[in-house]
Amino acid sequence: CIKGIKKPACRQAGIMNIVEVIPIAKGVHRETLSYFTGKDVLPGCLVTVTLRGKSVPALVISVKKALLSKGDIKTSSFKLKKIDGIRADKFISPSFVKAAEKTAEYFASGIGGVLRTLIPKALDGWTLKIHEEEIAKPPPGIKTIKEKLLVQADEEERFSTYKSIIREEFAQKKSVFLCLPEIFEIEKYVKLIEKGIQEYTFVLHGGLGAKEIISRWNKILEEKHPVLIIGTGLFMSIQRNDLGTIVLDRESSQSYKTLTRPFIDIRKFSEFLAEETGVRLIFGDMALRAETIFRKEKGEFAEFSPLKFRSLGTAASKVIDMIKPDGEYQVIHNEIKELIRESKEKSEHLFVLVNRRGASSLTVCSDCGNIQSCNRCKAPLVLHKKEGVNSFICHKCGNKYEAKDRCVVCWGSKFKMLGIGIEQIIEEIEKLSPDIRIFRLDSDTAKTHKKCSQIVEKFYAWPGSVLVGTAKAIVYLDKKVENVAIVAVDGMLAIPDFRMNERIFNMLLRLRRLASKNFFIQTRKSDNKIFEYAAKGDLVNFYREEIADRQLLGYPPISLLIKISLRGKIHVLKKEVENLAEILKEWSPETFPAFIPMVKGLYRMNILLKLPYEKWVDRKLLDVLLSLPPQVEIKVDPEDIL
Repeated sequence: CIKGIKKPACRQAGIMNIVEVIPIAKGVHRETLSYFTGKDVLPGCLVTVTLRGKSVPALVISVKKALLSKGDIKTSSFKLKKIDGIRADKFISPSFVKAAEKTAEYFASGIGGVLRTLIPKALDGWTLKIHEEEIAKPPPGIKTIKEKLLVQADEEERFSTYKSIIREEFAQKKSVFLCLPEIFEIEKYVKLIEKGIQEYTFVLHGGLGAKEIISRWNKILEEKHPVLIIGTGLFMSIQRNDLGTIVLDRESSQSYKTLTRPFIDIRKFSEFLAEETGVRLIFGDMALRAETIFRKEKGEFAEFSPLKFRSLGTAASKVIDMIKPDGEYQVIHNEIKELIRESKEKSEHLFVLVNRRGASSLTVCSDCGNIQSCNRCKAPLVLHKKEGVNSFICHKCGNKYEAKDRCVVCWGSKFKMLGIGIEQIIEEIEKLSPDIRIFRLDSDTAKTHKKCSQIVEKFYAWPGSVLVGTAKAIVYLDKKVENVAIVAVDGMLAIPDFRMNERIFNMLLRLRRLASKNFFIQTRKSDNKIFEYAAKGDLVNFYREEIADRQLLGYPPISLLIKISLRGKIHVLKKEVENLAEILKEWSPETFPAFIPMVKGLYRMNILLKLPYEKWVDRKLLDVLLSLPPQVEIKVDPEDIL
């Protein structure tokens, strides 16, 4: 207590606080732990506790009066340890903790796991500053309601809008958090937006070292002037009391969903955080998700400015039908071959998109129809060619196999290669123009962020060159490319994923906007309207058709999906799935094998639940889901149902 200030009554009486904390440490499987203290602590405080003989940081999430003395606690039947000390009084705000609790409930996860996901690991063990500047608060009893708004426009217009928002917020003495899904996008867009406010612009992402993160974190909290923070969703935990707006750009990106437990969506968390903190939330993209447009029509979102449903572009766009009347098979259409020649002759750049790594995505025995698959996980093997040697690689588990001359089932020797891979396309381009400079960018050749950047930089610096890449390359193409050709995307349509059309459309739309002269799509599925819509930049008809299809099948945004995945030995797994389906029968479960039914020797099966959005969170169902053992994987609003 501060000298001269009377001690609280609870301390005078020796009353203790029972404090529930989440240790910020690896290998702690329990959600929360309880300790006691005679000190005054609040939810959001950072304390130190003894765990397994070591002193570790822990976040306070709740405090209750014990109505017992320290002596009573020590002699009670339950064993509690004392908190070692308080490290930061305002490490995380109660509003942030509340938003994390809502997120945990929505995604059927534990609050501990969610908070560990949302608080950067780099903060462990460091002393942090506290932002003490207060902002004007509404009179007691009056609750501020901030809007959730949408911006749908091409990149240049969106970021012009964001600049205006930042200027307006700075004038009101408010800070802004601009959230982006990828590190490279942060590094790219900071150059577009920081001009004139460099000294008040701060970048935070997981690619920075721990010391640099802490240094920037403390500078942000010490700065008296409003700031612009550009970062990934992980850094929304930073506490600026003057935050006025959260802008979440590239709203359609899959990267906003976590790949490991707990399976949460940063977009949903940002909604909860905006509600709890009373700040304005803006979602932006060239093409927002169908779910978001649907929610706007229901009144859950409003337009910040009129949404653009026609994406403009300077390139001549064309959809090329690869099915020829005479049945002739071509890997690359003659029109694209001509584009390759012209690009080289005119010293123009050409980006060629291929969906698959390797030479071909499927190898089928012509005699018995057997698909060459992985012994370990049963996924189709992908043929790779390296230095004249053929080998099969499983892209699911990474196993490698010798490319044998005979089928393992019927011993036949006639194989048919199906699907087009990046190696096959490069081979075709080399045949067409042996002296052309070809760059390649996929997960086999560029495993790091730095390597991807270097490949793209060399491509831009070499006039008349070709970059052949998978979708991974798109985010790194930060300047216009004269010519863009999509030569192998049909394989994506074969994946039974209800969001696949939307993913392909968004990808094609970005590439169309990237091209300055020519934009060609070759396909054997030209009857699929998404190619026509992408070539024209027609968002209206795409949304209309996409939402109609989902209504027919009861998929989001019509219903909320919950996918429950189990794995194990086949005879045991089937029994477990049957038992769980019986427990969940009230919610009409559907059971089916996973798209790739076996991984690392274990079979996989899914249970799918469909609920009206307004019925979630269902407390009864949530209790069932939270009671399931850790090996059961639960995804609320999954990215796919494969």
